[in-house]
Amino acid sequence: VRPAELLKRNSISPEDITDIIITHAHFDHIDGIDSFPGAGIIISQTELDLVKQGRYGVSMREKLAQFKNITSFSDEYMLYEIFKIKKTGGHTPGSSVVYIDRSASKFCLTGDEVYTKENLERGVMNGTVTSAANNMSFIRNYDKNYTPLTFHNPEYYGSSDTFIRIY
Repeated sequence: VRPAELLKRNSISPEDITDIIITHAHFDHIDGIDSFPGAGIIISQTELDLVKQGRYGVSMREKLAQFKNITSFSDEYMLYEIFKIKKTGGHTPGSSVVYIDRSASKFCLTGDEVYTKENLERGVMNGTVTSAANNMSFIRNYDKNYTPLTFHNPEYYGSSDTFIRIY
């Protein structure tokens, strides 16, 4: 299910989306951004450079080039004092995770730094990394006060037809 369709099913218009955080530029995490032409993009500078170089394919480069409002960062970026986007660089050279801190509710969108909570609980490296050291650093230093929300493991958020509101 494409993100814009999933949002529509939940009564959210693509025009309501103001910001898109890109954890990394693999097609399954960036494709579909063209459904949100009014949104701003937040991406690590390393990942943005790789997209511009064509590392993730011409279509991803062209989709990202359509956006005028792109914010890049080197290490971390705070969005609305709630979302801390932190470059980890394990899964891809510029991959990031997103910490969401709303007082009692703390979540981490793990991108693909981990695929399952088992990666974190057992200290097992993700099977697809460009930097084993960076991936293991993320896993070893993971703050267990944050509930991990992995992008490829539906045990946290149900079926592909629903999503959870995290605050």
